Amino acid sequence: PPFRISCREAAWLGDSARVALEYLAGDAGLRVVHLDDLDRTARLSILQNRGVTDAEDFLRRADEQRLGDLLGNPLTLKLLADTVGNGTSWPETRADLYRLACEHLVQEPNPEHRAAKRGKVVPDAELLNAAGELCAILLLSGREGVALDVGNANAAHPALAQLSVTDADKSQRAVQTRLFVADGQDNHRRPIHRTFAEYLAARHLAQ
Repeated sequence: PPFRISCREAAWLGDSARVALEYLAGDAGLRVVHLDDLDRTARLSILQNRGVTDAEDFLRRADEQRLGDLLGNPLTLKLLADTVGNGTSWPETRADLYRLACEHLVQEPNPEHRAAKRGKVVPDAELLNAAGELCAILLLSGREGVALDVGNANAAHPALAQLSVTDADKSQRAVQTRLFVADGQDNHRRPIHRTFAEYLAARHLAQ
């Protein structure tokens, strides 16, 4: 195709994707463009669609909490709206925001799945630790995600069973949470977003 859309800005800033595509483009050349941040109208519209009653007040309070620079990105704006909603408890820092969001995403919302795992429950804190370890491995090794089956492993998705992790069972459970999503095929999993991976990896390394 004549264009490529990617959310992985870090790859473009590091030139890894640019160099490969410049080679393919040849004499045609390559132009890299970035989406502008959401303007105020778009931010208000997203917040209203997300169920925020007073979107204007939401934006004001986000600025007061020094979280205004998160509002231009649709992912982090929705993350903030879902985490805070119409409540009065706001995170004081970006780290607090990601902590609250990850604590929410690691929980199993499906009652049938919870019932099936009732006899072998893994505490959320341990799942977060396992997810952080995996994210650290992926980021430090430059991999995209993991393969749940050895037969589906490739250069971008090493087999989960072959990684040197602290607890393989907990890692297996971690990639089944909403912190990870399918990556191209059912047996591949990647972190829900690079910023989440960076937060979880930093949390793991700090511990």
